[in-house]
Amino acid sequence: MENKQIQRNSTFELIRIIAITFIFLHHCLIRLGLMNYWNGSVDIESYKILGICLNSFFIIGVNLFILISGYFTINFKFSKFVKLLCIILVCQLVYLLFAPENEVKNILRSILLLRTQNSFIPSYLALFLLSPLLNKALEVCSYQDLKKIIILVTIVNVFMGFTLGYVCIDPNGYNLFNFIYLYIFGYFLRRAPFIRTYKLVSLYFLSVIGIMVWAYFYKSNLSAFAYNNPLVLLSAFSFFYIFTKFHFKNEYINKVASCTFCVFLMENFVVQHFFPLNSMLSWSHIIKNIVLDYIILFIIAYIITFFIEKYFSKVSVYFKPIDSYFKFK
Repeated sequence: MENKQIQRNSTFELIRIIAITFIFLHHCLIRLGLMNYWNGSVDIESYKILGICLNSFFIIGVNLFILISGYFTINFKFSKFVKLLCIILVCQLVYLLFAPENEVKNILRSILLLRTQNSFIPSYLALFLLSPLLNKALEVCSYQDLKKIIILVTIVNVFMGFTLGYVCIDPNGYNLFNFIYLYIFGYFLRRAPFIRTYKLVSLYFLSVIGIMVWAYFYKSNLSAFAYNNPLVLLSAFSFFYIFTKFHFKNEYINKVASCTFCVFLMENFVVQHFFPLNSMLSWSHIIKNIVLDYIILFIIAYIITFFIEKYFSKVSVYFKPIDSYFKFK
């Protein structure tokens, strides 16, 4: 989905795998009750410290995904957008086949209207559609202009959105504006000057520790884990930039990373229907179930992605006229 102007290597595919692993483990914490997102607070009755510490590392998963898209920029093709819709549709159909009777109606409505409670899906689809506009704007910017733009969008996203809490802007990062912000910042990191690794590592761990402290002392709300919390953003930026310094190629990592979007869509289904997570289980059973769910999740996602890619390779010729129409020079 990204532009080929910069030759991609397995480093960034590894970041994708790490990102989806962080998201999966973050959701595991919620399912186990270590993070009580439904009540808007950390579980203060048991394992409070463990939930805070682990989630402080895992919370950057979604931000990492979008930073990769911005770093390479999305190479927009209408056929790719249709392929994304097909992956979403197939995953919804799998849900439908195994869904209890009381959920069938809601899933059918989601399929027909492409509606979902998952903010990532509509936000990413919208970002994909807006990518030609963003790319055009970013391409003509000098590095100095990019720095000024970063300052301005940070004021909007972090100060007006997160700090002041304007709902109309971006109070927690679960929306399109934060995705646009991360996309711009990913592109900025591509052109940023060299920063010594030890400084980035220090910044990353200081940010994570800051998130832990924030979450511990403000446990009545989850602002510490908002995607546009400045500490969460700093930890994501530094973690991502550390990896950009390494270059290697691995065929198997690239293949596994190709299905991460589908992994994101299918994780709830796998945990529900294969090895459920329950806080009443022993820790040995919990860890075993997490590992088994993780493996099964990637197998199912890879199979779905493989067949959709195979199908699209045959029908892609029919999309050439519309791809040509939406080609931006």
